Amino acid sequence: MLTLTLDVRKIASGSELQTFLEHFQEHKALKTACRCATCEKVQVQSIAHIRKCWSKLRVYLHRKLGAAPKYVAVLEFQKVTGLAHLHIATDHWIDQAWAKEAWQALGGGQHVDIRHIDAHRAGAYLSKYLSKELLLSAPPGVRRVTTSRSIHLDEKKPSEYQWEVIKAEIDRILIIFRESANQVVLSDGELESFAARE
Repeated sequence: MLTLTLDVRKIASGSELQTFLEHFQEHKALKTACRCATCEKVQVQSIAHIRKCWSKLRVYLHRKLGAAPKYVAVLEFQKVTGLAHLHIATDHWIDQAWAKEAWQALGGGQHVDIRHIDAHRAGAYLSKYLSKELLLSAPPGVRRVTTSRSIHLDEKKPSEYQWEVIKAEIDRILIIFRESANQVVLSDGELESFAARE
């Protein structure tokens, strides 16, 4: 289990950074992140920044390990800063000193935590970051969970129904399904839709 953080100094600069750091100090005692326009801008920028850094680190890992790592990554936001950080379950052990040096070189923060977890309990470790409250804390359109291509979290089960595309005018299809047709919808005297059940 790998936890990767960010350093705000690598995301913001100038007056934006100064405002963020001042607001961070003010909100530290409250244990909440500032939600002013400047701080929110930096917080949103942290999402793209951490994903970019993680993408580069995966390239480094591929070279180091000789194979692309399999992983599940969960995006979370720090309570006091609102900056993005990642919790990643991976299939390889990664040396902490190497990971910290590489992460900082790629634009990440100073805090890199690595812990060995039981592979059978990886879901339990990650699930604590996937509560409804945490899922809703991400800005609209931001994916909280990403995986390597080899991992499929939401595989579709085969349907118990056989679907078939029929290319014909809807009036003709209604004739075929006349016996089981219901919920017929007409609009200006024209057939718009219907439902058919077996």
